[in-house]
Amino acid sequence: MTDYARLALIRDFVELVTDVRPVIPAHRDDWAVLSKEHSMRLTVPANFAEHKDTDKAFRANFVSRCPLARGFADVTISILHECGHFATRDNFNGDVYEKQTAEAGSDMDSYMAIPYEMLATCWAICWLNDPENRRQAKEFERKFFGKG
Repeated sequence: MTDYARLALIRDFVELVTDVRPVIPAHRDDWAVLSKEHSMRLTVPANFAEHKDTDKAFRANFVSRCPLARGFADVTISILHECGHFATRDNFNGDVYEKQTAEAGSDMDSYMAIPYEMLATCWAICWLNDPENRRQAKEFERKFFGKG
């Protein structure tokens, strides 16, 4: 499957989850979301197969909080976490977040304990707790990994 096709699947999945069609910029670096009122800009990694230490730490944290996430791919739980940021954007204070991020430094446990990060993951976990949502996430994965 082409990179373009995978990005289209991600856009479709995000729209299914949030009812908002995200813009995915050409420059791709790491998972991030920037939202303004009703629009979403989603940054995704350039290489979905790469699993950095930060990705592994994120997954371990997510699964420790939601064991049923064990059955889902990193790409899926990462997308849901970013959708969580979008869904909880009214609780975001950029100045506070920057301060907390600076205090956390490179310690992933401290970073994932930042309230806004915890809230986004909590939102994603709530979304995954619905059986129909899990079915839709599995359907996304089948398409994304070329198995259906």
